[in-house]
Amino acid sequence: MAGVEEAAALREIKAFVAESDRNRRCVEARPGAIDFLVTRHSSAPPRSESDNKADNLFELDSLRMPAASPAEDALRVLCVLQLFKPSDKSLAEILDRPDAAADFLDALASVLRRPSYRARTYTILLLKSMAAVMPPARLVAVSDGLVREAVCVVPNRVSSKAVRAAMHVLCRLCPWGRNRVKAAEAGAVTTLVELLLDEGGGRVTELAIVAIDRLCLTLGNMDI
Repeated sequence: MAGVEEAAALREIKAFVAESDRNRRCVEARPGAIDFLVTRHSSAPPRSESDNKADNLFELDSLRMPAASPAEDALRVLCVLQLFKPSDKSLAEILDRPDAAADFLDALASVLRRPSYRARTYTILLLKSMAAVMPPARLVAVSDGLVREAVCVVPNRVSSKAVRAAMHVLCRLCPWGRNRVKAAEAGAVTTLVELLLDEGGGRVTELAIVAIDRLCLTLGNMDI
């Protein structure tokens, strides 16, 4: 698809999704739609930090705002679909193409470095949903940056929902490959212990204990 036609198609999808819940469900159910959006975002060149305008990226109203690029249009649609809980099948579509999936996960890690609390909250929620359906081969291959940014969500206390989602991500990632080491090097154990001391009980505490257990399972003699 030519660049101009592709950009026009993304604008049409964005406008369609902005109209109603029914339209959002139609896009999600359309064969190849999620794959198209992921491919369009992942194939775009990286944007500089000065170009990141994440504060409104995850607002439903942002679908009606002009985007800086087709890649941003694609990411906006994907993240708004996340607000309406896409099916496991739709999320699995994102992971079916190894190269596009890796690029997209790296793009999510980049969003987690942005200053907007809202952007980071919706991104970690999307990452939580994706981690739940990731096959082992993808879990083993996640980047150091993705693990590091998931860890950083916890001490930053972006929101209680984001903290819980980050710990779900860590619990899912840590049993696989070198992810325990990546998380430990990012300060996960200290971060989670401090969270335990601050929270004192509840679901967050339970998740922190599970995450620490999985982190320490094969860390051997590491001083925590």
